[in-house]
Amino acid sequence: MARGCLRDLVTVLVFLLHIRVSNARHNHFNIRTTSGEVSGFINSTSTPHVVQFLGIPYAEDPVGKLRFSAPVAKSPSASILNATKFSPSCPQYNTSVPTFFSVAQPEYYIEGPTAEECLTLNIWTPLPTLEAQETLSSNSSKYVLPSTGTPERLPVIIFFHGGQFIVGGTHVAYHQPHRWVERSQKHIAVSIKFVAQLVLGSLYLPPNLLSYRLNIFGFPNARGINSSSVNLGFLDQRMAVQWVESNIAGFGGDPSRITLFGQSAGAVGVDAYNLAYPNDSSVTGYIMHSGTAWLPTFSKDKARNNFTFVAESLGCKNSSGTAELDCVRDIPFARIESFLKGYQDNGTVPSISFVPVQDDITFFTDPAARANAVKLTKPAIIGTNANEGASLARPYTPSGPPAAAIQAITTQFLCSTVKTRSYRSAQNLTTYPYYYMGNFTNISPLPWEGAYHSSELPVLFEVPSPSRGKSSELEIALGHRMQDLHLAFATDPSSLLDLGWPTYNPNGSLLAFGKDNQTTSLISGADVEGPCLV
Repeated sequence: MARGCLRDLVTVLVFLLHIRVSNARHNHFNIRTTSGEVSGFINSTSTPHVVQFLGIPYAEDPVGKLRFSAPVAKSPSASILNATKFSPSCPQYNTSVPTFFSVAQPEYYIEGPTAEECLTLNIWTPLPTLEAQETLSSNSSKYVLPSTGTPERLPVIIFFHGGQFIVGGTHVAYHQPHRWVERSQKHIAVSIKFVAQLVLGSLYLPPNLLSYRLNIFGFPNARGINSSSVNLGFLDQRMAVQWVESNIAGFGGDPSRITLFGQSAGAVGVDAYNLAYPNDSSVTGYIMHSGTAWLPTFSKDKARNNFTFVAESLGCKNSSGTAELDCVRDIPFARIESFLKGYQDNGTVPSISFVPVQDDITFFTDPAARANAVKLTKPAIIGTNANEGASLARPYTPSGPPAAAIQAITTQFLCSTVKTRSYRSAQNLTTYPYYYMGNFTNISPLPWEGAYHSSELPVLFEVPSPSRGKSSELEIALGHRMQDLHLAFATDPSSLLDLGWPTYNPNGSLLAFGKDNQTTSLISGADVEGPCLV
């Protein structure tokens, strides 16, 4: 009788923790979340010490009346979600015009289908962390890790993917964090998908693993949309972060130690989040690779004509903004994307785009003024690559785009970063600057490529393409060094000083990654930032 009562008591405690972990020998883990119960899995061949949960919905599918609407939190499902595969990426199109990424580096492209049912995230957590949750400490709100015998939750890194707010997703070869989590066993990775980014730490949410709406579906700027909801992709990101805050403890993560990490457009989103939600106490730091809110990615369509042009081209010639919006909601997403692709690929003038709007709610016209007004306090890692423009300049040819075009784009990325680091320095905000200079033949095989835009990602995530040759010892060492520093920041931002990474000041040094056959070294900031200081 006593044993039966004790068993029932343990069952109740586990239920109250909203987690049910099955026998690890079966490679099967069930966890209760606000979206319902999810079942994860282990890839025993490649990463036997990592439990993966893929395609977890954080919002209702943005279809029907919810298309072009602010995200709605996902209601709990009555059935168990088999979280063993990526969900479709959000609607998008890839141009037929040859580009660096389509011809030379397709590993940066999404894999699998696209669909509007895409507002999902993915989580990678160390196996021992979930196994430990079967052993409760005397304080039932904490978990005991058998390796230390002390209650601990892991830091979390959430990754926002790039793609110019037009393409991208979580199912991308060069953005998968499973090897990082397998190696560290000290963080949980989360990636979020939004229509149009990663969580790192002891609990890691990897880049492009959070999906958000993109392009016309994420940033429609339509007449019929309320001015507070024009940047739907940013609202998706906000809801995904809130989902993580509410649920990550069940995966072993610390909801009070969340780091937002973005690359390119994802970094713009991270900076925008910092400025829009400065009082989010769960977020303790920001990592911005090749992008900040100063990057000129905002819409110039103040009259909201682009959406109306697309609507009329698709047969929705309505007088009111509301009627126009309702009409386009009834058109299959594939037809909308097909029209946009054809229009852009033909080089039709004027070009049209659907990117963030400076609404001064989720995206601010003057980031420095906003930062000063709300008194930002959170630390950040901010930097760029030495040859950003090589992968972005047009036209693409095997011999490379025009050198002047490459340099112009590289300088644009650099100077927007310098503006952000400079105002943060003036406001006494802790900022760790870096400059990525890695140049490896299995990532940059042509002599003009170098440290192009995005080239640090396969090094950081340790996922180079096997078809391009093995990684060198230096490349592997650099990736591990970058992993360790990013994880140290997510665990305790102040620890980077002791690890040799100086904070930013206009006359100081930058941490260089991959310069002169070294993993890290210090270089003169003035030598790098010179073009932005004239």
